[in-house]
Amino acid sequence: MPGHFFVTQARKAIQGTKLQRPDLKTQLLNLYPSGQVLAIVLHSVVNLWGYSLYAKGQLVRSAAGASDDGLIANIGKALPEESRVLDLCAIENVDEEGYGEELVFDVASRFLGGRIDALESHTLALGQYEKSSGFPSLVKRLFARA
Repeated sequence: MPGHFFVTQARKAIQGTKLQRPDLKTQLLNLYPSGQVLAIVLHSVVNLWGYSLYAKGQLVRSAAGASDDGLIANIGKALPEESRVLDLCAIENVDEEGYGEELVFDVASRFLGGRIDALESHTLALGQYEKSSGFPSLVKRLFARA
């Protein structure tokens, strides 16, 4: 599902050519019209890494790469969380240097309160949750058949 949040070239490398739920990105972004949504991908076998950050429904930053393909997405201005890795090497060299996972962990810390590999527990609490009356649950909305 995270592949839905990447531009076409990166999405194809992440999940293939066919979108199982073409409306998924729009539905999820509509749930958080004034918030931020971060999609991340990691796959250790092919050294695939990536993240796409949306704010108020608009793409702010997307970067992705894989060992076989090199850099497949680099859209928007680098995020502050990227600076630690990008001070070591250019985004174009992240795959060669093996820093893709580091970038994803650093960017995800924006939402998780710390790097994924440094969290003491796997229990992540929502900061705020509001359910709108009259709407089905998030799970039903994401997986309901049209």
